[in-house]
Amino acid sequence: MCRNRLLLRLLMVIVFFAVFCTAVPGPGRAAAQQPPLPNSPPTAENGIIDLAGWNLASDGVVKLDGEWAVYWRQLLEPGQFAAAVKGSFPSPDLYGRVPATWGHYALGGTALSEHSYATYRLTIKWHPAELGGIKSLYIPNAATAYKLWVDGRLLEENGLVGTSLETMVPKNYAKVVDFVPASAQTELVIQVSNFVQRKGGLWDHITLGTNDQIDALRENRMVLQLSIASCLSVMGIYHILLYTLLRRNKVTLYFGSICIAIGLRTLVVGETLLVRFIPSMPWEAAVKLEYLGFITGVPLMVAFVHSLYPRELAAGYRNVSIWIGAVCSALVVAVPARIYTYIMLPYQIFVLISFSYVVFAGCLAVRHKRSGARLNGFALLCLLLAGVNDTLYYNHLISTGDMFPFGMLVALLVQAYMLSVRFTQSFAQVERLSEQLAALNESLEQKIYERTAKLQKANDELVQMEKSRRKLLSHISHELGTPLTSIQGFVKGMLDGVFPPSATYLQRVFEKTRLLDRIIGDLHDLSRLESRQFKFSFRSIEVLPFIRLLYDKYELDVVKSGLLFERAEPESQNGEWVAVIDADPIRIEQVIANLLFNACKFTPEGGTIKIETVYVKDGRTVRWVTGSKASLPSHVTIIVSDTGIGIAEADLPHVFDRFFKGNRPEASEEHGVGLGLAIAKEIVACHHGEIGVSSAYEQGSRFYFTLPVKWVAKTRWREDDAVV
Repeated sequence: MCRNRLLLRLLMVIVFFAVFCTAVPGPGRAAAQQPPLPNSPPTAENGIIDLAGWNLASDGVVKLDGEWAVYWRQLLEPGQFAAAVKGSFPSPDLYGRVPATWGHYALGGTALSEHSYATYRLTIKWHPAELGGIKSLYIPNAATAYKLWVDGRLLEENGLVGTSLETMVPKNYAKVVDFVPASAQTELVIQVSNFVQRKGGLWDHITLGTNDQIDALRENRMVLQLSIASCLSVMGIYHILLYTLLRRNKVTLYFGSICIAIGLRTLVVGETLLVRFIPSMPWEAAVKLEYLGFITGVPLMVAFVHSLYPRELAAGYRNVSIWIGAVCSALVVAVPARIYTYIMLPYQIFVLISFSYVVFAGCLAVRHKRSGARLNGFALLCLLLAGVNDTLYYNHLISTGDMFPFGMLVALLVQAYMLSVRFTQSFAQVERLSEQLAALNESLEQKIYERTAKLQKANDELVQMEKSRRKLLSHISHELGTPLTSIQGFVKGMLDGVFPPSATYLQRVFEKTRLLDRIIGDLHDLSRLESRQFKFSFRSIEVLPFIRLLYDKYELDVVKSGLLFERAEPESQNGEWVAVIDADPIRIEQVIANLLFNACKFTPEGGTIKIETVYVKDGRTVRWVTGSKASLPSHVTIIVSDTGIGIAEADLPHVFDRFFKGNRPEASEEHGVGLGLAIAKEIVACHHGEIGVSSAYEQGSRFYFTLPVKWVAKTRWREDDAVV
């Protein structure tokens, strides 16, 4: 319903415009009956135009419009008028309005035929100042061949005037005729014939002025027409080239084709520049180009708008318009002008319907807020008004002139602007994408660098692991080989009778097998710890009760070794909070037991072993714990120190390496194979802690490990959690 109302309003606008243009005085209409305006150029009456009161130089050029004497179906020459005696002077058949086609004249109530011939005669009365100066006549069109005499002198011929189709040769392009008036009045005689198209006679304005005025007028028209044709042609080629680069977008193809069609048509109308450039061009060819440019432009315009707004303009109408344009174009190519020129009347109706529908589609696009719809709608409206104007002009209802090239030029400027906007947006998008791509490339380069560094690090670790593996295999083969060699020696000796079997030798073999079992077990545990495949049973443990429990558990073993065993812990603890670690109690006990075992092993009888617990905050040891929770220490350190033989400074960096036993003579195989501290290091690492040692040779050793500690309110802590 809304679409119908919009279409009805649009048609009312078109009808109003057509009625308004029709009301404008045109050729052959009643304009001559209206009183002339002040300072308006005079018009011809009864074959005479009085310019006695008009100065061309100061008042401007004059269009020789008005009533000319017309001698129907007679080809008279000036000599026949000059030789006639009084009373036998040829009388005109009528005084016909110029410009107008013969179809606008009537004799005896019957309209004259457009296919005929006639002689026009006009007498010009001059202003005294005009005598002796060069005057010029500008004749843009006359259908379709003519001869011109000025004061009895033949000054111009366009084609060949004849009395039949066979005897005439059509030719039609704009010309300028120069002459010098020698007397107070000048006689113009023009013979015109037409048998080749639908309109005949002097149907366009003939302009009179000084030589400079007419030259300037013509040059201006030629420059304007050539500029429009050039702009349309260049932009048409440009858009078609764009289509060859991006074939999916047919908008550029249709618009470029329209520009070329209208641009070519512009060269064969008005000043008919193409005929001036190619004088040998047949009249028929020029007319075919004129009609083809107009006929093909309409379906191309419909297809162009459909490609812009496919939802607003039906594809069916586009197809129908293309078929109509194709059929009419084929007819123009196949038949002569005297036939195909008559299709223009029905085709103009189709043009008005098509343009109305195109503008209607543009209005719908504006309503639907399509991209660029407002500017396109404005351009389409200009084309519609230009099309209506040309329809009325070429049917001689108005005398405004050919306006469609100007409408097309407006559309071209709009499209050029929209194209530049589209390209600007595309370029801006390309810049954004380029910046994003550059950022992405930079990010990728950074990622590649980081991953390369990680790969390099992983490769270095693999190389180090390979070296470690080889070293490990070497150590394993050595450590396993020593007890195996002893076992084999004892067994071989007993088998060979070197020494008889006894409990002593069997005990030695048993001890060596236990050593092998311990080595294999330690290697298994260490391998699982390093590969993080070892399973831990983490739980929350209150630190001080746990250390006290371990002290009590190992006190007897230490004392039996003839050593003094001591324990130390923070002197005071905040009574509101409990220090807790998340740990596997069995594995933490394994670390402490290993440190105690090593201390006992390398401390002479009478020495002292001490297990100490301290808190650490910000890298400093805290022995007095108090304050709020935020100020409490973040780590706990467990220290096992002894007064034994100590460790050489050169051996300290390797204490926690696998199979490292140092160069001390005391480090025999009975004291282990050097895996205990390596296992302790891995266990502490799995608890997110750190292990270390400080020692000096023959001054004792101090082993310690640090673990994260958390503080739990004593009211929420269960007492049995302190028991392991």
